Amino acid sequence: MMNVLVAVILGLLLLGTAARAEDSIAVALAVKPQADTLRGTESTALIAQDRLFEGQTISTGPAGQVQVLFADNTKMVVGPGSTLLIQKILMQNDGTASSFAVKALGGTFRFLSGNSNKQAYKITTPTGSIGVRGTEFDFIVDPVTGETKVILYGGQTIICAGNDDCVTLSEICGIASTSSQSAQVLGNGRGTAGKNGFSYAGNQQPLLQTFRVDGASACAQRVQQTFQSLIDSPPASAPEVVPPTNSNPPNNPPNG
Repeated sequence: MMNVLVAVILGLLLLGTAARAEDSIAVALAVKPQADTLRGTESTALIAQDRLFEGQTISTGPAGQVQVLFADNTKMVVGPGSTLLIQKILMQNDGTASSFAVKALGGTFRFLSGNSNKQAYKITTPTGSIGVRGTEFDFIVDPVTGETKVILYGGQTIICAGNDDCVTLSEICGIASTSSQSAQVLGNGRGTAGKNGFSYAGNQQPLLQTFRVDGASACAQRVQQTFQSLIDSPPASAPEVVPPTNSNPPNNPPNG
């Protein structure tokens, strides 16, 4: 009788564990066509309101886009031509995540941190990682080289290369980059955000209101002001350099 009871309890525990493992940890709030998801070996087209799970990969085509809301209120945008792997999201009873790990394999992304402790977040790329400190930022990952660039709208991030060389990005509109060998702050992104490929910095129209940030608009305005100042006040041209003339021609050599 005791053995039967133990078997029943173990069975219930296993069923509960399986049910928790199958709980969705995010939802695709908005999907622009050319977006697919891979779960296990099954690839399907992603549509709005689809639930998302651990181990699932989101991929978008050249015109695709997915806006993802996680269970801890973290928000991510997977932009056109991008791939994101949801590695591990471990939710707690208070609605926060004790572990939040995703991997950006290539493309354009936006990240807005949610209710979880900053130590829970881990964003990895092919060449390094991004540490989240209560942060709003966009980042792009080169699908060929893995080079990663980040533009900050609020909070702070720590960007690390694959060899653990790290820099802290804390200036609003600041940009940092990382490769497999080094991480560096590139300076303030005012006037360079568009040139560095941060498409959402200058255009948030494709995004739901809850995925937009004031910091992006401010950076975009500064970019526009910087470009306009260059148009209104172009740098002075360098003075024309005229070679000196010699008023005294050289003496003709004597005839031999």
